[in-house]
Amino acid sequence: MKLKANFIIIFHVVVLGLILGNIFISYSSNKINDSCQSVIVRELVISDTNIYSILQRILYEEKKNNTHFSDSTIFGVWVEESPSKEFLLVTISGTDNLNMLMQSGNLEGFFKYKGHYFILMTECSKLFRASDKYQTLGVDLSLDIYEDDRWPFHYIKYFHGAFVLVEQ
Repeated sequence: MKLKANFIIIFHVVVLGLILGNIFISYSSNKINDSCQSVIVRELVISDTNIYSILQRILYEEKKNNTHFSDSTIFGVWVEESPSKEFLLVTISGTDNLNMLMQSGNLEGFFKYKGHYFILMTECSKLFRASDKYQTLGVDLSLDIYEDDRWPFHYIKYFHGAFVLVEQ
């Protein structure tokens, strides 16, 4: 009988140890992963393919003039209507830190061009339409968010179906 009591005590200690060990491992791995999150973003379809020539020019200029440009450079895209509603102003700027884009507004969706992600930060149904595809982007929240003036802004006017690069 004493052997059975000892077995029961040992069994309970082992089970309790496994439970506590599991809790500790789970807590530790969650702490490690707290700095990394995933963001699910809808893929967009470009409504007016005339924008491709402007995107090509922006990529060319960035590669030629910006020492921070790389194959992993992503671009934020902001679209706003002019006060007179005569044209749209499209602003595009590169970054190597998705966190900065996340802090500057909502991620409405993305499209890829020449291997680069272009993240739409404002809703614009005139130039983009949503697809039924989504993609998960990893975000490292441990990266510092700072004002980054290494990247130029590209301003494009969209007027009557034409894209015109205004300034860089």
